[in-house]
Amino acid sequence: MSEPVEAMVYYVNFNTNRRFWMLKISAHGDEDHFKFQAKPTRKQIRELKKQFIREAKEGSKCLVEMIRAMQGG
Repeated sequence: MSEPVEAMVYYVNFNTNRRFWMLKISAHGDEDHFKFQAKPTRKQIRELKKQFIREAKEGSKCLVEMIRAMQGG
């Protein structure tokens, strides 16, 4: 069973020329932010969620391997 991955899109305006869209993807307390000039499409959001999940799995595998190596196992 996979854990839910939350994606949130919001508009940032600093009352200057700096206006942009942010995509926040989070799961298990880990999160990542992506900046866009235009509002991200659903396809872009899906692709970044898949990338986020893939990177999280690779990171957890590396962490498990490090822990095993530190324990001498």
